[in-house]
Amino acid sequence: MKSLLFVVALMLTTSGTVLAADLPKDHNPRSDIWIDYSDLDYVLSKSVIDMGPSTHQRAGRIKTNSMTRMYSGSRTASRFEARRVAFHEYRDNHRAVIRAIRDDLLALPSELPLKDLSRTEQLVYWFNMHNVIVLAKIAEEYPITNLEPLFDRSNPRSFLVSETYMLGDQPITLMDIQDHVLANWRDPLVIYGFYMGAVGTPDIRKEAFKSDRLNDQLRQNARDFVNSVRGTQIWDGELRVSTYYSRMADQFPDFEADVMRHLRQHARPSFARRLAEFESFDPRVDDWNIADLYNGQLHEAGLSVHTSSETAGGVTLAVKGLPSHVRHTLIGRELNFERSTLEGTVDIEEVAAGTSEAAEEKTPEEDKDDDPGELAIQ
Repeated sequence: MKSLLFVVALMLTTSGTVLAADLPKDHNPRSDIWIDYSDLDYVLSKSVIDMGPSTHQRAGRIKTNSMTRMYSGSRTASRFEARRVAFHEYRDNHRAVIRAIRDDLLALPSELPLKDLSRTEQLVYWFNMHNVIVLAKIAEEYPITNLEPLFDRSNPRSFLVSETYMLGDQPITLMDIQDHVLANWRDPLVIYGFYMGAVGTPDIRKEAFKSDRLNDQLRQNARDFVNSVRGTQIWDGELRVSTYYSRMADQFPDFEADVMRHLRQHARPSFARRLAEFESFDPRVDDWNIADLYNGQLHEAGLSVHTSSETAGGVTLAVKGLPSHVRHTLIGRELNFERSTLEGTVDIEEVAAGTSEAAEEKTPEEDKDDDPGELAIQ
């Protein structure tokens, strides 16, 4: 009995959580092995809804019916941003498919040692496995609105910290995967590979990560996040950034200077000019509302949800009898796409508080895709 208690004591840290998994660091730089993610591609292509490019404009205040103040949707300034997953359409068979993909990826090291993969292919594997674990968990919990408790690093009972999965023959947690990537790929771009299901966290893509496209995929996610209200805001003479950067502070050793450099590297030209005015920021922007169409609220008094449907972006959506908060979200989506079709690229930033919550339009200019450099993954 004493020896058993000793073993248990060794497995626990002072916070009460299981010690981090010992994940493989060796790789084969000459490896030509790649993993087929076509099943995950299919699920994402049918589930993910593009909300259009961010206008970098804070969403206005919600106007409710004079007869009621009830509103089931998100009220955040970033509520029209981030790609959405059609969790409301998932049924038991859909959830079973996602769990099967998750379990196949977890079992892969028993068949193929990860050290036989290149570093790039390893990184792709960690991202895709992390993200399908999250996708399966949210699908299981749905309907849910606030995802922050699931990803609370300080709570030893949160999903991020405590829920374990068997990777081959050893237990791992989601935090093990994140910490392993952050410790072994020292490039800020890697923080944009983690899907966490919330509007204020990096986007889920309509396809799995791939080794031959990884640099472009991560750069696009970075650009989308930096140039969005959920990532950055200039308001009342202050630069505010997402608390996600604080969460991923390991990638920014000189935190304030490194984050500012990172933002300027991925900012669109007009926003980069605005950033030149600032040397400091306040990491206070967050939005833990679930990135779906319904904000985890499937019903609204007096309205039905499903009466007819059509296919939009590969996803079947109800179009009549929708709750008002869903219609509100879809209107925001339409506005995003309409603005993106303007000639050239219009960057819209917030005007100073006290004047208006509307945004001022900058002069249209060509959106240059400046190359911020290759990701250090080789």
